[in-house]
Amino acid sequence: MSSEPVSEDRPVQVLDFAQLLGALRNERVEVQVLPQEYHLGLVTIFGPAAPLYIRWVPQEPMVMVSQVLPVSIPVSRLDALGRSLIRLNFSLGIGGFVADLDSGQVYLRTHLFVSQGGTVDYLMLLNVIVTCVSMAHRSLPTLRSVASAQPMDADSSPIATTLAAESVKTSLLLSVLQGFVD
Repeated sequence: MSSEPVSEDRPVQVLDFAQLLGALRNERVEVQVLPQEYHLGLVTIFGPAAPLYIRWVPQEPMVMVSQVLPVSIPVSRLDALGRSLIRLNFSLGIGGFVADLDSGQVYLRTHLFVSQGGTVDYLMLLNVIVTCVSMAHRSLPTLRSVASAQPMDADSSPIATTLAAESVKTSLLLSVLQGFVD
């Protein structure tokens, strides 16, 4: 996904967590600095209660990206959740869905590798963020169906949408984080 336009204000590479934070703020997205060192949250279309977390620890070879989904699966539905996550994960090109079995919270996690020089390709990171949010958005109806024990008909399955490889129809990170454009 390379729909993000190159901007003179955007860095090509980010050198560290502080530069990443500054670059994301320049995108005018809502950034939450978290109490854990090297962690931040972005408010996405799911609202501040379900942020997208970014973790970049200098000694680690990757930047972790985790989108919280606004759904909680009851303990009685964990078997169905497991089956659904296997199906969803099979359809993904990158990342994977995981669940906290104690809380029922579902996340979509992926990562981006840091270069040997310790930098991150900023445009690639933006593309990973956009892809993560869009995959979570497309999969949310399936997960809500699992939580409510209500079956979905085959035509409305986000798995089919994911397999059809629809692309996000936007060129601005801010638009994707705040809401999808037709």
